Amino acid sequence: MTSPAITPVLIAEDDAPTRKLLAALLHKLGFSPIEVRDGLEALETMETSGIHIVISDWDMPGMDGPTLCQTLRERHPGRFIYIVMLTGREDAGAHMSALDAGADDFIRKPISTAELRARLRTAQRMLTLHSDLAIRNQKLNMAHAFLSKELASAQKVQFDLLPKPASLGAATFDWILDPSCYIGGDTFDYFMVNDRLAALYILDVSGHGVAAAMLAFTAHTRLMYTPQQIAAVAEKGEGIEIIVREVVTGINRHFLSMKDTGHYMTMIFGILDTETGQLCLAQSGHPPPLLLADADTIAQPLGTGGLAIGMFEFDPGDVEVSNLTLPHGSRLFLYSDGVTECESPAGDPYGQDRLGARLGALSRLSLHEALASLKDDLLAWRGSDLPEDDVTVIAMEFGTPGPCALDRA
Repeated sequence: MTSPAITPVLIAEDDAPTRKLLAALLHKLGFSPIEVRDGLEALETMETSGIHIVISDWDMPGMDGPTLCQTLRERHPGRFIYIVMLTGREDAGAHMSALDAGADDFIRKPISTAELRARLRTAQRMLTLHSDLAIRNQKLNMAHAFLSKELASAQKVQFDLLPKPASLGAATFDWILDPSCYIGGDTFDYFMVNDRLAALYILDVSGHGVAAAMLAFTAHTRLMYTPQQIAAVAEKGEGIEIIVREVVTGINRHFLSMKDTGHYMTMIFGILDTETGQLCLAQSGHPPPLLLADADTIAQPLGTGGLAIGMFEFDPGDVEVSNLTLPHGSRLFLYSDGVTECESPAGDPYGQDRLGARLGALSRLSLHEALASLKDDLLAWRGSDLPEDDVTVIAMEFGTPGPCALDRA
């Protein structure tokens, strides 16, 4: 059986008889004394040892006790060192100055064995508490590192689900996503459902973090089956507005079937005829899409709100839709509330008006360049790297030629 380690105690005392007496008492009390003659020797010893308890005389040549305390605190700010000052002074002001310098306790001269024992027991209790705390912090740091790695992996999976910038017929798509943490509740997609119709959506699950991300993933997975459903309805000759209403109602029904999630979801879902530019958009509690019909103008909002997903049942007729025909060269922007609610250090929101004006000012840039500039503008506005809410913007430009993509790659 291994014997418990004997706690070392550094004695800094220039008076040899007092130093030897302290050493003998420490031996008797079960400690391992290490003797030095002044503060400078004490500093040198502390640099090369793992000592955590120091008994220092007040008055010593070269460096006195208070100066030793202050220097140890300055040189070893993260190290636990319990310093007991040995003094015959009764001046309360002097004691206060020593405490300010970094002393933890005092022992009066002449030295009392009982008082020394009590002071050292206090020091040992503090040392044990500090050691236990260090072990717990190490475990917490390991757990945090593990969770950070797992969340980073989850973020990669989440990003891998998102579409690449693409041309779907005459429509070109690009996007930016700046999550508030490793994973968030924003997701989106755009894809062809047949050789003519394209679907697009953006959704935002309330809250942040893992729960919101999992629900967003569930909705994303549900919508992956939408192309087949839309194609089947389209073959029956149904108009795109009926398709849009049915899809949104189905998503709401599915979300409500998941009990006690504590979350709701906002969404924009639309169907675009890539040949004619006919577009039907459903707004479900989400910030209104912005349409930039002409260059150098202000992007204008579409829709007035609609019913959020997952709060209560509604029928297809309750879904708010906007029908329009996109002019060639026009741009449509879908975005999360993390954009308009992005606050400056003074607490001012970026706002829909500023966003619309900024998108108009960037209209002469390519879609990719405009989004990159908007992302920089939002970063400069909030003044910090990490946004408080997920920042997502999808941009679509209609009328630019491109191959018709029939898959979701």
